[in-house]
Amino acid sequence: MTCIHRFILILILGVAPIELLAQHSPFWDEIQIFKYQDSINKPPSNAILFVGSSSFRLWSGMQNDFPYHVIINRGFGGSSLTDVIRYVDDIIIPYRSKQIVIYCGENDLATSDSITAQMVADRFKMLFTIIRKDSKKVNVVFVSIKP
Repeated sequence: MTCIHRFILILILGVAPIELLAQHSPFWDEIQIFKYQDSINKPPSNAILFVGSSSFRLWSGMQNDFPYHVIINRGFGGSSLTDVIRYVDDIIIPYRSKQIVIYCGENDLATSDSITAQMVADRFKMLFTIIRKDSKKVNVVFVSIKP
C-alpha cells in the first residue's frame, strides 16, 4: 500500500464515523428534547400518557382539558406508528403510566399508496405487544384515525 493510499484510508476511516454519527432517525431531535425535559423535571408516575402524531403535539391545552388528571404529552411531528415503535423505549416505557392514549396511523397511510389498512393495524398490534410485554396491566386506548 502506497503512502497516498494509507492517507486516503486514514482519511476515510477518520471521517466516516463522524458522518454516521451526524445522521439520525426521523424525529430524533424531538425525542432528545423530551428526554432533556424529563431529566430536568421528572415526569409524574401514574399519569395518562398521550403519544402519537401532531394532533397530540399541537394540542396545547391538553392539561386544561383534563383538569382532574395528570397528563404527559409525547406527541411528535408527523409521526407514524413505525416512528412510535422506534422510540417506544424513550417515550412510552419509562413513564410507567396508568393509561396510554395513542393517536397515530394517518401518517402511515399518507406516506405511500402501498401502505394498507391491514399494515397499519399490524403496526399497531406490534406496538401494543411491545407495550403489553413491559406493562401487563396498563390501559391502552387507540384513538381512531379520521376517515
